[in-house]
Amino acid sequence: MSKENKKPVVGRPTVYQPEYACQALTACAELGATDKDLADIFGVCIRTVQYWKKRHPEFGQSVSQGKEEFDTNQVERSLLQAALGGTYEEVYEQEGKVVKKVTKHKAPDVKACLFWLKNREPQRWSDKAAMAQELGDDLAELLDQAKKRLCEAEQKEISQDPADAPESPSDE
Repeated sequence: MSKENKKPVVGRPTVYQPEYACQALTACAELGATDKDLADIFGVCIRTVQYWKKRHPEFGQSVSQGKEEFDTNQVERSLLQAALGGTYEEVYEQEGKVVKKVTKHKAPDVKACLFWLKNREPQRWSDKAAMAQELGDDLAELLDQAKKRLCEAEQKEISQDPADAPESPSDE
């Protein structure tokens, strides 16, 4: 290929290195790194990280996979532990020596339980499902009754002679 066919290189050369994909995967999966964190790790601005995710598919896939792994392995596990509660040990140290160990119990977190259940089994636990179940078949009956009352009121209004209508306070 001759020099005439090559596109001229414009702008500053990229600092992206292929090994950044592996480093990004590790940072996201183990530390829960955000795009801002990755920018700090690689010494670039956040827009550069966003550009790398688009320009270098292996980098973008690594970031996505790492974030998904962190969410699954860390956040979901922590949410489940909060929902279930449990026992843990606190260790108190002084000058590098263990002074006291205390076993503590954390009660289950009701909000975490509800959040977990609503997301795992939305048909059984969502607020909408509960409302629909409560109303059930009665909803159709209530709507029919409301429609019937509305029709009756319209008929009554149409059949009422204006001369027979009671005087309104503004007519006085």
